[in-house]
Amino acid sequence: MKYVVFVFLGCIFLGVLLFWALLMRPYGQIVYRGLDPVFVTIEEGSDVWDIAGVLRENRLLSSEGAFVFGAWKNDLRGKFRAGTFRIDPGLSGAEIAYILTKNTSSLQEDIRITFPEGWTLVKIADRLEANGFSGEEFLSLTQNPQTFVPTFPFLADLPQEATLEGFLFPDTYLFDPESTTQEIIEKMLQAFEKKALPLYEESKDNRSLFEVIILASIIEGEVRIDEERKEVSGIFTNRLAIDMALQSDATLTYVMEEKKIQHGADDLAIDSLYNTYKYPGLPPGPVSNPSLSAIEASLYPQETPYLYFLNDPKTGQTYFAKDFEEHKRNKVKAGL
Repeated sequence: MKYVVFVFLGCIFLGVLLFWALLMRPYGQIVYRGLDPVFVTIEEGSDVWDIAGVLRENRLLSSEGAFVFGAWKNDLRGKFRAGTFRIDPGLSGAEIAYILTKNTSSLQEDIRITFPEGWTLVKIADRLEANGFSGEEFLSLTQNPQTFVPTFPFLADLPQEATLEGFLFPDTYLFDPESTTQEIIEKMLQAFEKKALPLYEESKDNRSLFEVIILASIIEGEVRIDEERKEVSGIFTNRLAIDMALQSDATLTYVMEEKKIQHGADDLAIDSLYNTYKYPGLPPGPVSNPSLSAIEASLYPQETPYLYFLNDPKTGQTYFAKDFEEHKRNKVKAGL
């Protein structure tokens, strides 16, 4: 009798293990290995059995019951969201449940936004506004980096008057339409922390991160060709070393919020600390949100004998000069 009871309890235990294995089993990995993702639509008001049926119909589950049991065990009933979701064959029932409840792959709700390299906070705000987010709130929050210091300690050393200009990493992002403005900013700061901050830390540069990003933002606005950025960085480094004005059109563009091929005398006389024709040294802050290429150029300037450079607006060619006389001859070549 004891033997029968032991066998009976053993069968129950093995049954529970098998049932749980069915939930965790990556069914599609076995049946549909290597196939394209499956797009599944969950209708509003669907209960967990309806959802399990849809998944089974798409051959993403080996057991509807195991999926429902897993949803009950993990208290997911009532938390599934409507929408169209991308699900890769090979995921377990638990992984699929996570996607459908956390909305990590909802095609209907994710908003894809690209912020190009070299864009300013104002341009980013305009694009957010165009996609249904508050550009005004974005600009307001970015004026006070100290708000984000607890989560992003690298911002702690920014000057009191600094904004987040320069520290919102240019990239393509997916945002939930319910994202708050603070969440959007934090996502961009996370990208900077992950991709740009290590470059600075590995360089062991004796300048502050703020100074490095200021110069990188200027380089971003001055040179399009990656291969030439380190040499231009070297020119700016040479100028800073002898207290010579940077004379950067990128900084004037930032002040005027207008890009020109060539700035006239009135532009050069604008009284702003961002006017690097008028005031030597770095401007008070970054003039854009620079790319990794520009940040790397700022960190690793190329040694160069040159003090001047200019870009041919028609060909994109960059002319370098050791002195002002040679620079004037280059201007003629470029038709400026």
